[in-house]
Amino acid sequence: MNWSTIYITGKAGFEREVQRKLDRADIAVMNGTSGTVSGSRLYWIAESVALREFKEAIGADIIWKYRLQFSPVIEQPDTSLDVDFTEGEKKLIQDMEERSRLPIL
Repeated sequence: MNWSTIYITGKAGFEREVQRKLDRADIAVMNGTSGTVSGSRLYWIAESVALREFKEAIGADIIWKYRLQFSPVIEQPDTSLDVDFTEGEKKLIQDMEERSRLPIL
């Protein structure tokens, strides 16, 4: 049997409810931990199981409650993008915000 990797991320506390639903489902699934990002969980599902079927086993109520996102890869945030604006850039932003408040003639 071949397996597909699925990562689920969501609001804190989703893991227990998702596992409870999957334990009762009639699909081949194994769980694990991603070990890299908090708020994420790793699952292997049989290749014969479609992602839609996997989501249906979990249920829309849990998906919406915890804002679950499903992905075949785990994404790491790019910390190089966390750069503060320079004083000149802050001034330009302030100017644009002030211009957007002007009445349109």
